[in-house]
Order: sequence, then C-alpha cells, then structure tokens
Amino acid sequence: MLRRRMPNLPALAFLFLFSLMPRLIWLSSLPRPYLTPDEIIYPQAGRAYINGVMHGNLTSFRLNAEHPPLAKLILGTLLTLIPSYWFSDIDVQRGLCAGLSSITCVIIWLHLKRYGYKVALAGWLLASIDPLSVHYSIALLDVAATMFLTLSMYLALRKECSLRPNSIQTGIAGGLAALCKYSALPIFLGTLFLEHVFIIGKSRKLKELAITTFFSVVVILVGNPLFWPPTILGYSGLEALSSSSSVYSLGPGIFFAFDWLEPALRSTAQGRMVFYLSMFFSYACVFPFKLFAECIVAWVMLGCLLYRVKERRQLSDDQLSLIPSVVSSILFFWLIGKSRIEFYYAVMMVPPMTLLAAIMLPLSRRPRSC
Repeated sequence: MLRRRMPNLPALAFLFLFSLMPRLIWLSSLPRPYLTPDEIIYPQAGRAYINGVMHGNLTSFRLNAEHPPLAKLILGTLLTLIPSYWFSDIDVQRGLCAGLSSITCVIIWLHLKRYGYKVALAGWLLASIDPLSVHYSIALLDVAATMFLTLSMYLALRKECSLRPNSIQTGIAGGLAALCKYSALPIFLGTLFLEHVFIIGKSRKLKELAITTFFSVVVILVGNPLFWPPTILGYSGLEALSSSSSVYSLGPGIFFAFDWLEPALRSTAQGRMVFYLSMFFSYACVFPFKLFAECIVAWVMLGCLLYRVKERRQLSDDQLSLIPSVVSSILFFWLIGKSRIEFYYAVMMVPPMTLLAAIMLPLSRRPRSC
C-alpha cells in the first residue's frame, strides 16, 4: 500500500523535463529583455530584497512595492546562489519561469491521476503544449501565482480523498499565490465562495471556509513586510504600496484593477462617461476571441461542454466541483482592464480549464481513491 502511494519520481522528472523543453526553447528565442520593465526590475528587486533581509534593512521592499515579494524573493535567492558569470539575470529569471510553469503541469498530472493515466496524460499534455501557457511563461509573477493556485486545487482534492479537513494547507497555498501576485487572492476567494454557495452537494462547511480564508490572509500579512507595523519597518508599508500602485490607475481613488471604471465614474460629462463605458464593453466583447485565438485548452473545454449539451448529459460531481475555479478566474480577468492590454495575465485561467477539459474527455473513468 505504501509503495503504491509513493510518487514515481523518475516519471515525475520525465513529465517535468518534457514540459520544460518547449518553454526553454521559446524563452531562449526571445530578445533580451523582452517583457519590459519586468525582466529588468524583478532581478533588481529580488537582489535588493535578499540583501535587505540579510542586513536587516527592510527599506528595500519599497522597490517595486506594487507587487508582492515572494516570486522576487525566490528569484533573488537564485541570483545570489548562481554566479553571474554563468548565467545573466534574465537567463536565471526565464529559467525560473519555465520551471514554475512546468511544475504546474506536473501538479495537473497528479491531480488527474485518480481518473486514470490516459486522462492524466491528456491533461498534462494539454497544459504542456498550450500556446498561451508556453508563450506567457515569461511572466514571473503570474506563473508563480498560477503554480500555487493549482497546488491549492490539488490540496483541496486531497481533502476530498482523505475525508479529513485540509483547509489549512489549502489556505496556505492560496496565500502563497497571493504573495506572488495580488490578483490571485480574489480568484482564490471567489472560488471558495462559489463552491460554498452553488456546489451544494460538495460545498465546504462554513467552518472550513473560514479556516481556509483565515490562513490565506495570515500568510499574506505575515509574508509581505509592507503589511508589518511601521515600528518594525521604519516606514509605512501601506503608504509605499499605495504610492507605487497609483501608477497603474487613471486617477486617484479606485483600485487600479478596475481601471476602466474609474474614469467613467469620475467624469462630469455624460458623453465622456459613455465613451469610457463603451471602451469597456468593446474590450469585454473582444476578450473571449483573444482567449480562443491563443489557447488550445479553451477550445477543448468548449467542445466537451457543447458535446455534453448535445448529448444531454449532466456534469458529474467532480466536473461540477471545478466549475467555480473556472468561472472565478474567467470572470475576474474578463472584468479587469489590464487583462486586455497585458494578456499574459490569462495564464491563471489555464489550469482550471485544463482540469475540467481533461475529465470531460471520453477517456475519463470513474475516479478511484487517491
């Protein structure tokens, strides 16, 4: 029994390396730098964070304060350990991005293994070669947040398999995702909320929902020095965060995520308000077309859903349990303004769509115990 439960490390290594190859090939073909200013400022911030922590100087976290520090801390650690004459900062960052994205593919395989190896391999292959996932694996913060979000989904599955509460681990994984990119938090909490409200048969108990939410918030508050008291930091971290985030807004007031809404609400001229709102609705109409133009997984998921509608077949409980994460990620990125300008945000949508598409394929069988 113990041997059956042990992961097959050579198989996992093969899956990881196979997923890694197309990402490294793609990233190595891009100019240096390509994604600006991210590929310039993230290595600088990562080094500054590590040096600040080592010397007890937390003022370094003011640099690039608009984004949480975890992914940059991981990058800074690698840059500190790897000699600069071996690889450039951009090479190390791209290698880290490719590795995190490949780990996400392996987690998808682990998640789907209970439905049979055919389903697991199909889901892993979709995630490994999907153009959106490969092309935008260059986005460090988004790729890191996606990996932890996928891990939180896997940990939630382990809870169902073991019939024991796994709320703490799931909450920690969700908090780590938000420590890589803040936009992961509303997706994570939105998934929990939709599961609790709409998936009646599989809904989390209110106590488990509260525990998961609590630990995700605790991880964010403890893991981001900007949320620490000024007496520890020596400055107001919240002011630094607000000041840095203001560059993403079209004006002071509303959080930058809804940057299409603020100018409409602040406009005194009715014609200008209509103009800004029409911009949003036009972007909202274009977003699905752009998603399907770059994402194979979206086509597979849509095809499986249409086939089930045609055959009048209902979704199983396992398939329904993935709907909240798919809906939460799609709705969030559909509504925020920047996702239509910087489409690499959409990488967070791929894992839940991949999981749902894989278990709807005709390869799927009754899930066995994990």
